[in-house]
Amino acid sequence: MRKLIFVFSFLLLGNACKKPILKDTGICNIPFADTSALHPKNARLSKLLAEYKQKGLPGIAVYVTDQNGAWVGSTGKADIANDIDYKPCHIQKVASLTKMFMGALVFQLIEDSVHTGLGYNSLDMPISTWIPEKYLKNISNIEKITLRQCMNHSAGMYDVIKDNGFYLEVLNDPTKQWSAMDLLEYVRNKEAVFEPGTKHAYSNTNTLMVSLVIDFATGRPHYAWLREKILNPLQLNSTYYHHHERLPSTTAQGYYDLYQKQQPVNVSNYVTGSGNGYTGIYSNVFDLQVFLKALLVNKTLISPKSLAIMQTVGAEDDDLSLGLGVMRRFEKRGANFAWGHTGRDLGYASDLFYFPNKNATIAWCINYGADANSYLKPVILDFQKELIDLMLE
Repeated sequence: MRKLIFVFSFLLLGNACKKPILKDTGICNIPFADTSALHPKNARLSKLLAEYKQKGLPGIAVYVTDQNGAWVGSTGKADIANDIDYKPCHIQKVASLTKMFMGALVFQLIEDSVHTGLGYNSLDMPISTWIPEKYLKNISNIEKITLRQCMNHSAGMYDVIKDNGFYLEVLNDPTKQWSAMDLLEYVRNKEAVFEPGTKHAYSNTNTLMVSLVIDFATGRPHYAWLREKILNPLQLNSTYYHHHERLPSTTAQGYYDLYQKQQPVNVSNYVTGSGNGYTGIYSNVFDLQVFLKALLVNKTLISPKSLAIMQTVGAEDDDLSLGLGVMRRFEKRGANFAWGHTGRDLGYASDLFYFPNKNATIAWCINYGADANSYLKPVILDFQKELIDLMLE
């Protein structure tokens, strides 16, 4: 998710009575023998993490690979109140990395057209072909918007997460299990950002619509397809899709400077629409690397034809171009650009990227929100830059 707009003028009472989605965090175990000490950049990567812990980030986990092998490390706390160290095996919300999973899932369903009813021609069909009218009522230009335009963010729909009323409800009812219909109430009667197909601009509403297309076109929930087509075959045993799946005790707490006092507070149980395509996946850096390599490095998750379509991008915007569920990022680095996605939410941040020119991958998770402005947001951006600089040397 991007560009969160929060209403902090007041919080309504009663939140303490809500049943939490996440309780205290437990310890976890790294799933393989760690040889990171043998990596030639071990000392510098370890120092980098230590420096950013000192700058105030609660917890950081990193798993990178390059021509020298793999390096994994972590620092800080997964649960500050209970003094639980953040380990790479801890899982956390990875926010908009969910969109890359959804993009890959669509192409898997297209490739299985006999069972799903979707085909490559479906990409250019209006989403109203499948989604019932009650969901689409009073959404600008909805009759023109195609599945492809939703997947590459050229639909022009108002972004649900930009609505102040949505965030007021999040504050009032933090653990609400949002339905698509609930979320679309904050999109109705809003002006379109642009005519479909004329520009590219990131909107979480787009991927919400993608999840609905899957639901109604196949007659089966997208979360069931996600587990069947991606999570189980890749053995992503530390990956969960909230709110459709219960989170384990190894889930890290999430933090944010909610009151703008440079004092991060625990916001783990503030749900920003999880389980509706655009956010909701919780994972760790190990599982994220498996997914990234299957999709973009080894190219075994979807067919070459599907991957070529997925990586067809629009015009560059803010050092990135948008494909169908995937981003081409860091284009100002020239040949050292990357494929992947960023994830930003209220209490968590993550990156997952493959740098083909260097045959390097980067997966990191930080349990602090980097979407809205706060005193630690630039710290996270600096961390992202320094980590990439070091890995691409």
